[in-house]
Amino acid sequence: MSDTESHAERDQAVALIDADRPLDAIRVLSRVLAREPDDVVALDLMGLAQRGAGRPRDALAAATRLLSLIPGHPSALRTAARSHSALGEHDLAHEAAVAGVRSAPDDPDGLITLADVVLGAGSATPEALWAAEKAVRIAPWASATHVTLGNVQRRSKEPAKARASYLQALTIDPHSEAARNNLALVDLDANRTQSAVRIFGQLLRENPRYTVAHRNLVIAVTVAFRNIRLFLIGPYIAMVLVGFGLFGSTPTQQYTGRWTVALLSVAAVLLYTGRFLRAGGPGLRRFLGATFRSSALFAVSTVLLFVAPALFVFQAASTPVSSAGPSPSTGQSLPVIALIIGNLVLRSWSKRTLATLP
Repeated sequence: MSDTESHAERDQAVALIDADRPLDAIRVLSRVLAREPDDVVALDLMGLAQRGAGRPRDALAAATRLLSLIPGHPSALRTAARSHSALGEHDLAHEAAVAGVRSAPDDPDGLITLADVVLGAGSATPEALWAAEKAVRIAPWASATHVTLGNVQRRSKEPAKARASYLQALTIDPHSEAARNNLALVDLDANRTQSAVRIFGQLLRENPRYTVAHRNLVIAVTVAFRNIRLFLIGPYIAMVLVGFGLFGSTPTQQYTGRWTVALLSVAAVLLYTGRFLRAGGPGLRRFLGATFRSSALFAVSTVLLFVAPALFVFQAASTPVSSAGPSPSTGQSLPVIALIIGNLVLRSWSKRTLATLP
């Protein structure tokens, strides 16, 4: 096969990588490397494609082969660094990232890789901040540099600065998935779940294969449902206090108190849930509907979310107005049992779902 045809295949692989089709790119590059094992361009692209396919060991193998041919190759060092980081080999990742920066000190991609590798190790050291800030100085026109700086600032517990960096990235590239996703994470950190789920839902509607947004939407839904359950602890305590006569000792006062608490708890859950669904938009509603149908754990957790206020109504309705004294202890314990079981089931669903995502 001629060099022209090999060049065409490499160009095809680049287009496939850009189109987020790494597996197709791997197939094309495999043919090139079967003929020319030392094709440095194909090896470089193979490392990128293997990383995109979630195969860090294969990506590392391609980068290692390329480095054996061209020691200090900046792109291969970046691939090696990110692959080591994905494998949890943080010292090796840092070593490769530092070597990449030394090999090309003014390359923003190398600085971004160094910052990401440091963050991947679980910290936001001055080195990560230095790398991110230098990347912004070198390439202020690139949204990726501002996203990286925002990531470091978010990890450093500086949400206002992180938000400003992500907004700057979106000014440069309004369609940046990373900037939009990470801006939603700032909202989620601040417990603004409705804003976060709206962005995650939009991202998934535009790109159903965006697993990062899928993962974060699972987390946001878990937080939102947990918040609703925590909110219902208040009505539960109020119902107990009503039963012990602290809001009135006469049967009529207790009867009125029980119904007041029951109706307020139902209204609060319906209001919060309605706002949550409306804020998330069609993307969230489709996600929740599909998850409810496909996951028994999520379905049980969702049903139990509404069991507690239903039990409040049952307690109020089952206690006649003429009945004095506290509610039966068993009846008082049922709502909180439903809340606890619901949270445990929700946590199990969240862990299982996250474990299945790449």
